[in-house]
Amino acid sequence: MKFLRSFIILFFIFKFSNAQLNHYEICGDVKNVPAKKIYLRAIKYYPVSNQPYVVKIDSAQIIKNKFLLNRDTNILEPSWASSLYYIDTISRKENTIKFFNPYATSTPLSFILENALIKIEGDILDKKGLHISGSKETDFNFKYAEQLFLYLKTQDVDKKIAELRKTKNEVKLKLAIREREDLVNNFKLNLKKIFKEHPTYYMSILFLQQHAKLFTSTELKNIYASFSGDYKNLDRGIKLNNFINQITALEIGSSLPSFSYNDNSGKSYTLNDVKGKKGTLVIFWASWCVPCRDEIPDLKKLYQIYSPKGINFVSISIDHDIVKWKQALSVEKMPWANLSNLPGDFKEINKRYNLNAIPAMFLIDNEGKIVLADEKRISSLKLALAKL
Repeated sequence: MKFLRSFIILFFIFKFSNAQLNHYEICGDVKNVPAKKIYLRAIKYYPVSNQPYVVKIDSAQIIKNKFLLNRDTNILEPSWASSLYYIDTISRKENTIKFFNPYATSTPLSFILENALIKIEGDILDKKGLHISGSKETDFNFKYAEQLFLYLKTQDVDKKIAELRKTKNEVKLKLAIREREDLVNNFKLNLKKIFKEHPTYYMSILFLQQHAKLFTSTELKNIYASFSGDYKNLDRGIKLNNFINQITALEIGSSLPSFSYNDNSGKSYTLNDVKGKKGTLVIFWASWCVPCRDEIPDLKKLYQIYSPKGINFVSISIDHDIVKWKQALSVEKMPWANLSNLPGDFKEINKRYNLNAIPAMFLIDNEGKIVLADEKRISSLKLALAKL
């Protein structure tokens, strides 16, 4: 009885209140859920790698098709991939709830958890998904996510380009490169349009930060200026501003910022100490980064080819654990300088070189000018090395 009374009160709050909350309340009215309980998952980040992971943060009983999830905790930043799930009482299988997207044919499995009164209703048997309302960030994401994720198509084109380079089909290669350029340019135009029309959304800041490297410093500054002060003060906004302030020093043609880091014996090296006569490849990695370690065999092959030609390699780790870093070095046996700022703070390296993700590679010429910036593709590295 107490639950039903609370649910009715919340229904009228949904209907008549537009007040800004400092916590979340998710009010559900969903038929045919084959479970007695509903669970809420949200995105959190590992403190070291800054990589996202999903964790259960709340749960509620389902009583006569209704449930109420609420917590008197202010959400400092919206959680961009939250989801609801239940465990089937018969099969014991976990099922993630699907939502109806009025702007596209997709049925999203996630929503944006924010400080808001969020309402979820419908029938779990409806293949179109449940209806969700009350979250402006979720509505924004449903409306624009498909356009923004079109950038992922570049991954398929990159594979095509790599294959065409092997077959040396110059005609098709040029067409594939143009296809990629068109994808990136259209994606950027889409982003700019969305940012211009919706400067007061957290998801705008998130999407911009995730794809900031596609823009010049001038473009980023112009877009960032349109965002509201509230969002600029969030963690994502601060990181984006730091990225913008640093990007000029990391653009192609700029001189790569120097460093003073130690090898595993404690000997200090600067950028000048490790420069090659013809050029230098600076590789950012970490012992916990699987893609970083997967590419080491390819880097060793390139080192064998280009080291005799005067191009030096240096790896800089953003590890936080000196023991694990040294253990990884003993396993990988990279035949070039391996440095870190341990026992210092790895975040200093992230800020200096705008590292949102690793692996990341910077290639500089014999004058220390950047010719390849924040690159993650071995195929692109091979082409740049061949031109030095």
